[in-house]
Amino acid sequence: MFRLWIIFTCLFVVIVGVVSGGDIRGEFRKSSVAKEMSRFGTLVPVDCPLARGNLSSEYSKDKDGRCWYEISKFRTQYPEYKDLNDGQLSERLYEKAGIPLTPIRPWTKVTRAAGIAVGVPLAALMLGWSLVWALSGFRSRQL
Repeated sequence: MFRLWIIFTCLFVVIVGVVSGGDIRGEFRKSSVAKEMSRFGTLVPVDCPLARGNLSSEYSKDKDGRCWYEISKFRTQYPEYKDLNDGQLSERLYEKAGIPLTPIRPWTKVTRAAGIAVGVPLAALMLGWSLVWALSGFRSRQL
């Protein structure tokens, strides 16, 4: 029975890896893109009717009708936000634009998948072992 448990555990680990692998790869991809974009400066959205400055030099416009500023250029055009740090400013502008900010945490997804891949087989082993022990009359083996 223990050999069967090992075989099914290996199969289960492979299945969990296949099922969660795409999601984990996507999260790492988002993480690397976010790091790459941070080199060029954080972009913040503004509704285009409220945009200030020149379109090509101060901000850019996307197909969804949002204008995007680098934070440094945004601060020169909107001095009323000077009391907010960059993180607070980003959160407020993304919330105004209706864009959800979800944190990128690839290692959380890896940990969750590993917990499932290891925890479920261990729980099955413990349950099976306790059933065998119970069915044998709660006796230990005599040598």
